[in-house]
This record gives sequence, structure tokens and C-alpha cells, in this order.
Amino acid sequence: MRGDKVVEIPVAQTVQVPKVTKTQKHVEVEQIVYEDVEVKVPVQKLRPVPVQSKQTRRIEVPCIQFVDRIVDIEIPVTRNVPQVQKVEKKVEVPQVKVV
Repeated sequence: MRGDKVVEIPVAQTVQVPKVTKTQKHVEVEQIVYEDVEVKVPVQKLRPVPVQSKQTRRIEVPCIQFVDRIVDIEIPVTRNVPQVQKVEKKVEVPQVKVV
């Protein structure tokens, strides 16, 4: 850039900064072992527990059979119903032009 100048700034104080370095360190960690121990618990009261048993039994179920048959039904009144036919019809539609 035009007109830039390098200006020296006087250092008022010099401070020493400690250098940090990383070192590896081995640490021993205690291993925890869990053991199962049998503990006897005193029983204060014995109660009888009912044992459920399943029993199967056979029962006879009647079989239902449906039979189709033709039954005559009396029709009291006979009516004539008109038959509808679809017929195509050409219709002229006036064309509309917007001016």
C-alpha cells in the first residue's frame, strides 16, 4: 500500500516464558476383582405356595352345516321399470374470442 511506514516500537520489558514440553508417564492402576460369595439368609416364615397345574379336557362341539336351497317368494305387485339408455348427442358450443 502506498504511504505505509515501518515504525519501530520500543520494548519496555522482556519477560521469559517457560517452554511446555509433553512427556509420557506410566501410572499403575489398581485392578479390582469381584468375587461371588454365598451368603446364608435366615428364613423367618415358611408359607405354602400353590402350584398351578394345567389340565386338558375334551369337549364335543357340534358341527354346523349350511345347505343352500331355492325358495319361491310371492311378489304381490309387478311394476314396469323403464330402461335407461345412454345416447351420445353432439352439441355446438359457440367459441368466445376475447379482443
